[in-house]
Amino acid sequence: MAWEIRYLSSGLRAGLAIALLICLSLFAYDKGLPYLMDTDNAPAVISTQEELPPAEGLPALTGAAAYTAPMQSEPNSIRLDNRQYLYVVDEHSVAELEDLLQRADEIARHRLDDFADLAVTMVIHGPSIKLFKQSQYPANKKLIDLAARLDAINVIDLKICQASLNQFQISRQEVPAFIESVPFAPDEIQRLNQAGYINL
Repeated sequence: MAWEIRYLSSGLRAGLAIALLICLSLFAYDKGLPYLMDTDNAPAVISTQEELPPAEGLPALTGAAAYTAPMQSEPNSIRLDNRQYLYVVDEHSVAELEDLLQRADEIARHRLDDFADLAVTMVIHGPSIKLFKQSQYPANKKLIDLAARLDAINVIDLKICQASLNQFQISRQEVPAFIESVPFAPDEIQRLNQAGYINL
């Protein structure tokens, strides 16, 4: 009888020990801690300080940065919504103007129904008027042809400053006919701002 009591007591102690180890293991798994039991065979648990393998062409991230760093997308330098915009062209490069026109062209080709109120008025004055001279057409053909097409479908409205043409001794006949001339660019810019156009 005494032997049976000792046997049951030993079995009870062993059972309690096993139950405790199971509870500790479950707690460790739930908290993201390393396993407390057989660590050689336990599945790996990622530590917040563990280095993750870098994507091709990118440096490795460690710690919180490995989980919170957002994916980078291609930057879009000009964002257009269904609004009226003013783009003042004074000392801009061909690349900068093409960036705007290509964005407008993308909308015109694929999403024009969603941008029924989109209008971009470009007021050209200062040195940039030289980009639209007839003599510069071979060099800037892509820019001028795209501007003409967008102007024809009323997505872009180009205006050129007559005062700047006079300053640089460029006749009105030397710039494309689809570009409207305005007497003085600052006055036109002020008028459009007062009309609620958003400056790009």
